[in-house]
Amino acid sequence: MTQWLDLLQLGTPRYAAHPYQQLAGNARGAGHDGEARMILMRQRRDQLARANPGFGAKLWGELTRVTVGYGYRSSQALAWLAGLFLLTVVLIFWILPQGLATAAELQVDGTSIGCMATQRLLVGVELSFPLVSTGVHEACQIAFGSAQGEALAWVGSILKTLSWVFTTLFVAGFTGIIRRN
Repeated sequence: MTQWLDLLQLGTPRYAAHPYQQLAGNARGAGHDGEARMILMRQRRDQLARANPGFGAKLWGELTRVTVGYGYRSSQALAWLAGLFLLTVVLIFWILPQGLATAAELQVDGTSIGCMATQRLLVGVELSFPLVSTGVHEACQIAFGSAQGEALAWVGSILKTLSWVFTTLFVAGFTGIIRRN
């Protein structure tokens, strides 16, 4: 199979979709869905390399390659989401530990008393997974009066945005929307 792919990619003067589609159809017809996905991913890579797409198409192609394997490996986006959750936990527990404070302490005297470990973990869940609300923000909040709290607010916004991106890419890859483009 790789010999055919190498021939299509290296032994032809320009990119053409039809031979890849034919090869993928034969693999799928023989019951080798994994090979068919691999062929179609190689087709997309060859298309981006030799069909002279614009900058935006190349950027989108690189993003989808890294995150969801051009739409053929949507589970990769879930792996990125899990990595984002781990990064968030490290951030909340070790890098910016003073960035969270209990709501009661913030209202009483403005001091930054840290939240319990379970509350920190739930804040990490809220920052890492879209549409998940644990209700922890009522008891444990970002300490906006401190430098670490401000940093956590900025980084938390970026993490929340990335979590939406990875979740959207997973859904798009899972439903086949990316592959249709």
